[in-house]
Amino acid sequence: MNLLKPSFNTFFKSKHLIINIVSISLIFGVIISIFYSMVLLNDLLEDRIKNNIINRVIHISSDYFLESDIEKLNNLENIEAAYRTVQIGRNVILDKNYTFTLGYCMPEEIKDISKGNLFDNTSNYQIIIPNYVYDSTGEKVDISKYLEKEVEIAVNDINVLAKVVGIQDNNSTFIYINENLKNYLVSVDDKIEAKGYICAIVDDYRNVDIVIDKLKAEFEYGANLSDTRGQSDIKLYNMASFLVILVLILAVGFNYISASMIVSRIISDEAMDIAIFKAIGYRVKDICKIITYRIFAIIGISSIFSLFIALIVNKVISFVLKYKLDIILKDNYCIFLGSFLVFVFLIFALSLLCIKINKRKIKKINTIELLKED
Repeated sequence: MNLLKPSFNTFFKSKHLIINIVSISLIFGVIISIFYSMVLLNDLLEDRIKNNIINRVIHISSDYFLESDIEKLNNLENIEAAYRTVQIGRNVILDKNYTFTLGYCMPEEIKDISKGNLFDNTSNYQIIIPNYVYDSTGEKVDISKYLEKEVEIAVNDINVLAKVVGIQDNNSTFIYINENLKNYLVSVDDKIEAKGYICAIVDDYRNVDIVIDKLKAEFEYGANLSDTRGQSDIKLYNMASFLVILVLILAVGFNYISASMIVSRIISDEAMDIAIFKAIGYRVKDICKIITYRIFAIIGISSIFSLFIALIVNKVISFVLKYKLDIILKDNYCIFLGSFLVFVFLIFALSLLCIKINKRKIKKINTIELLKED
């Protein structure tokens, strides 16, 4: 039996057709754009957290660390590297003019290299310096001119020539030295090296708390995250992850409610048509198919409008994130299209469920009574 013709004979005469299309388009478009934006934000923050090593560097303290202690830590699960650093607050004088704080860490911990490179594996003495410094008069001095040059540095009474291999593009007060230079300085004055604390790099930021708890419980060391600046990104990431799940749950709920309301409204509005269909021999199964075709038509039309609404709302969300939180979301139309198709499938599936649930209402429509009332 061809049910398409009776499905759409009175389709455009429906009392609530425009209301149904507009409401679904708005709800559907807003939900898609929020979900899409949250997925992009989630991916951005996850990438930022994973690539930000400060979220994985911990500071471990004790009375004194032997070499065997460091070896044990290097063999500990979830620790990529444990190393001695230099005493906090040691000064280093560059070219007899500019004073900085001496710094030593793993090369991957040094960020914002605007010129030059990180340390290489040669036996040279190498340093990385900031791009500027303030002199005694408060004047800003560009010291990037030292790049690729050997300069004299002084740590305590130790003078040594070192090559500037990189320039940091930030307001750093540190001059970072490579391992060879550190070993030389320590060989001359072992007080330069820290004895009561070391640094360790954890393999994943999600394992940091686990490692810290283990160090405290099993080794009775003091341990904490060295730099907490990345914690705001982690909190924002956790919030974004929660919102993605929340939006998905709300989407299922909203879509189910919308589909249920539309099905109930169609059955109520078209009770007379259903009675006529029954009178001329249509089965309940056929009438359900007719209603299904009508609902799918409404959803199809609404989906097209919701696509444009979602794009507009997404631009608004991107604008707010950029100017309020300084977060720039890069469009990924594969994710957008995927989100759109998932939600289209979802609302179609929920609509079918609602039709099955409301099948009893169709059965209860009394043909004789309705036709008498007419």
